[in-house]
Amino acid sequence: MEILATNLLSLWFNWLWPILLFVIGLGLVVFVHELGHFLVAKAVGIKIERFAFGFGRRLCGIQRGETDYCINLIPLGGYVKMLGQEDVKQVEETNDPRSFNSKSVGARFAVIAAGVVMNILLAAVLFILVAMVGKKYLAPVVGSVAPGFPASEVVVDWQGCGGCGKIATSASCPTSSPASAPVLAAASAPSSAPASAPVMVAATSNPACPEKGLKPGDKILAIEASNPVLNLISKPVTRFPDLFMVAALAEPEGQFTFTLERQVDGRTCTGLARMGVKRALDGSQLIFGIGSAFDTVFGSDSSFKTCSPFKDGDRLLAIDGQKIAHQWEISQVDQKLSGREVNVTIDRRGKTMDVPVMPWLALKDDVIWLSDGTLVRGWLGQEKDDTVTLDLADGQEREVKQDQVVGGSSQEHLDILGMIPRLQVLVVEDDSPADKAGLQPGDIVVGYGDQSAPTRSAFLKINAKYQGKGTHISVRRGKETLKLWIVPPDRRRIGVTEGPDLSHLVVAGVREGSPAARAGIESEAVIRKVNDQAVENWNQVYDALKQSAGRDVSITYRIGDRESTANLGTLDKNAFDAALYDFSLFGSDTFFRPLEVKLTEKNPLKALAWGATETWKMTLSTYISLRRVAQGTVSHKSLSGPVGIGSIAIQVGRKSVIDFIYFIAFISVSLAVINFLPIPVLDGGHALFLLIEKIMGRPLPQRVLYIAQVAGLALIGVVFLALTWQDIARIVGKLW
Repeated sequence: MEILATNLLSLWFNWLWPILLFVIGLGLVVFVHELGHFLVAKAVGIKIERFAFGFGRRLCGIQRGETDYCINLIPLGGYVKMLGQEDVKQVEETNDPRSFNSKSVGARFAVIAAGVVMNILLAAVLFILVAMVGKKYLAPVVGSVAPGFPASEVVVDWQGCGGCGKIATSASCPTSSPASAPVLAAASAPSSAPASAPVMVAATSNPACPEKGLKPGDKILAIEASNPVLNLISKPVTRFPDLFMVAALAEPEGQFTFTLERQVDGRTCTGLARMGVKRALDGSQLIFGIGSAFDTVFGSDSSFKTCSPFKDGDRLLAIDGQKIAHQWEISQVDQKLSGREVNVTIDRRGKTMDVPVMPWLALKDDVIWLSDGTLVRGWLGQEKDDTVTLDLADGQEREVKQDQVVGGSSQEHLDILGMIPRLQVLVVEDDSPADKAGLQPGDIVVGYGDQSAPTRSAFLKINAKYQGKGTHISVRRGKETLKLWIVPPDRRRIGVTEGPDLSHLVVAGVREGSPAARAGIESEAVIRKVNDQAVENWNQVYDALKQSAGRDVSITYRIGDRESTANLGTLDKNAFDAALYDFSLFGSDTFFRPLEVKLTEKNPLKALAWGATETWKMTLSTYISLRRVAQGTVSHKSLSGPVGIGSIAIQVGRKSVIDFIYFIAFISVSLAVINFLPIPVLDGGHALFLLIEKIMGRPLPQRVLYIAQVAGLALIGVVFLALTWQDIARIVGKLW
C-alpha cells in the first residue's frame, strides 16, 4: 500500500500537477490575449458573435445578448469571433455599422493590437508577483573559463585594490610600471603574462594593471555593448543568464566592455575587460566562453545514477585541512594534488566528517598527439572533408588530415607514455540505453562489440558501428563479469559518462607512435612496476614517472602468465611531460549545487519598476532572438514548438510554482512578440494590412487579402510542423 501511495504521489508531482499547471497557464495566456480583442471591440462598437474559451467542439455555454459565451473541448486558449472579420475566408460584404470592416482604421488597429497589449500587461503583472515573492537565479559569477574563447584571452585592466595595491604578475605588471590611466586592450591582444596565480604587488600611484583572462570567482557587475540596443538588456548584470543572453544575441563582430569585481586578500578589486564573442564548438550560438559558478554544497540529479560518496546537502568544509569557502577555490587545491589519497571534510546534517578521496588524473584539455608522435597544444576545430583545423594555444591555426590526429584529450581521458587505461562507468542516465541494458556506476568495461577493453575512441566507433542494431557489452562489477545487451542510438549517446579506470593497471590501448608502442608494450598488458618501484594504480604510475624525469625508465608488465620489461630509455619531456596532466578531486560523478542569488523586491513600487523592466528586456530579447535566427547567428535548434514548450513547462512545473509563473510570463511575452510579426493571419499581418489601407486610402482587394492569408497560414503550418518534428527528435534523442 505504501509503494502504491508513493507511486501515486510521484505520478502527481512529476506529471499530473505540471501538466495541469501548463494547461492552466497556457490557457490563461491565450485567454487574456483574446480578452483584449473582446474588450476593445466592445468599446468601439463591434458586434461580438462568440467569445470562446478553448478550441474544437462546443461543450457548453450561455447566450447573453448577441454573444455566445462558450467553453470548447480543447482548453488551450480561446478566440473571439467578430462580425465581418475572417482569417482565411473572403469576407462577405455587409453594410452593418457594427461590422469589423465598417470601423475606422484606427479603431480596427486598436482591436488588433489589444491582444498583444494584454499579453504584455499579463507578463508585467506576473513579473511583479515574482519580484515580490522572490526568485532564485544563477549568480553572475564566473565559475569556469573555456580555453581558446574570448574570456580566456581578454586582457583585464585592474583599477587597483582598495587604493593601495594592485593585482599583477611579474611579467605583465612590474613594480616599475609608471602610473597611467587605464587603457582597454582588444580581445585579441597578446599578453606576455605567464600562466600563474595573481599576486599582490605594492603600488603607491594605483596604476592600471593588465592581466590576461577572467578567473573563477570574478563577479560580473555590468556589460557595455557596442550595440546600443543590447545595452538595454545588459545593464546592470544581476544574474548569469544575462551573460548568456547578451552573447547569444550579439553580432559576430560585436564588442563588449565588462565591469568585474574580484576579492583578493579581503580587498575588493575592480577591473575592466573588453572582449568579443566566438561561436561555440557545436556551432549552435555565440558565447563568451564563461561557465556559471557552483556552491560548496553537494547536489544530486534524480535523472542520473552515480557512485559518489557525497550526498545531496553535504557542505564542503576543507580539503586536507585547507578551508574551502568558495567552490572556485577547489581548483587552487587541485593544482597542488599528487596521486595520493586526500581527506575531504564535509558537514552532513550538522555532523563534521572526513571522506577519503582518490584524485582523478586526466589529460589537460589542450593536448593533441599526431601520428608522427608530435605533441600539439590546442583544440580540434572545424572538420571539412578529411581534414580538421587545429586551434592552437598560441592563437594560430593549423590544418591536418583527420587520420593524423591519433591521440589527446579529445579522444582519450588519459594517456601516459601512450598507454591508455580501460573505461569505467561513472554516471548512468535514467531510462537511457545504458540504464535499460543494466549498466551501473562503477562498472569497468572489459568488452564491447567485437573488441575487448575498448578505449574511449574505440568505444565511440563501436557505438556508431552498432547504432540501432545492438551488441553485447561486458563489464566487471566487483568480482563478477556480466554480459549485457545494449542498443546504441548514435555515436555518442548511450546514457553514460565514462572515465578512466584508475584503480586497475590494465592497458586498454597503445597510441600509435608513442614511447609505449616503440618499446613493445601491448594492449591488455597489466603494469607491475616503474623501474623497480611497484605500482598499484595509474596515479602511482604518474608519480613514479614524474620522479624519474631525466633518467632511464623501464616498465615491467604482465600479459597472461608472461612477464616482460620494456626499456623506454631516458625519460625526457618528449616522452613524458608531467605538465600535460591535471588532478581533480571531484570527477564527473560528483554534482555541486549551482551558486544562486535570490532577487526580491518587497517594495510594491520597486517591484512594479522591476516588472516593467523585466517585461521590456524580455520583449526586446525575443525580437532580437528571432532576428538572429533569421541572420543565422543563432541556431534554429534553439527554438521550440508546442511539444518542446510543453516539455519545458513540465520540467519547470516540477521545480516550484514561482518558477512556473515566471515561465508563463515569458510565454506571454513570446506570444505577444510572435503574434505581432507582419505575417498574414497573425495580428501583425492584420496590422500591416491596416497600415497599407491607411496609406493607400482604401483596403486591399479581397482576393489579395485572401491569397496572403492562405500563404501566411501555410507558412505557419510549415514552421509548426518543422518545430514539432525538431521537438520530438530532441525528446526521443534524450530517451534513447
